Amino acid sequence: MHSIMIKKQMKKFSWSVWMLILMTSISCKTNTEKSESNTKRIAEVPADFQSQLHAGMQAIQAYRENKQADSTQRKELLDAAVIHFEKASQIDSTNQDLCFLLGNAYYLSSSYYRAMNAFEKYNRLWPGNAGVANNLRVTYREVAKAELYNENNPLSAKTFIDKSLSLNPNDLQTLELLGVSMARLSNFDTALIVLKQVIEKNPKAATAMTNASIVYTKMDMIEEAKKYIKMAQAIDPRLNNPMLEGK
Repeated sequence: MHSIMIKKQMKKFSWSVWMLILMTSISCKTNTEKSESNTKRIAEVPADFQSQLHAGMQAIQAYRENKQADSTQRKELLDAAVIHFEKASQIDSTNQDLCFLLGNAYYLSSSYYRAMNAFEKYNRLWPGNAGVANNLRVTYREVAKAELYNENNPLSAKTFIDKSLSLNPNDLQTLELLGVSMARLSNFDTALIVLKQVIEKNPKAATAMTNASIVYTKMDMIEEAKKYIKMAQAIDPRLNNPMLEGK
């Protein structure tokens, strides 16, 4: 009797494993087919400039219109747009519209360094476009974030922060980045001046308050540090200054 039960359980287990393998196989096949389909679709576009430009514009338009699609599908559309625009750029690298579209596609796909290069190129060849200047400003800000937080290079970050502020000296997000970069460079007095400027212009700038609290902690001004973190937590209770623990 015990042997029969074991056999039944083994049979049930084998069936479950077989079903798992089958479902995994179907899933892999579907993903492979989708990938091959996308590759084929890209390859089928004629190699001339206009065809590649048009295909890229279609892909980026579909990306913008399909906001309800899953992230994988939207990424595929962006990737396709970038591929087509890059192919078009290999044919004519001085096309004004293409330069703008390529910069936008890079930005949307979070390729901020490439977006920066595209917008800077546009500014050199066709200066005076306010829309491109604004795009370049926010791109400089994203590059500054990458240098500050990903590369841990506050000096390099400040270079891009300065470039961004030269295009709009009143951008509060960029000013807060300046305050953080100054703190990372141990220029605490300047950091506080900038962060307080942000808070004055936006009394709900909770992250700026948190950063000010951290700067005060580094200066061993604990009461001021506690004051600013309380201000921040009144706006967003999730914020914290771990440097104040035990003080």
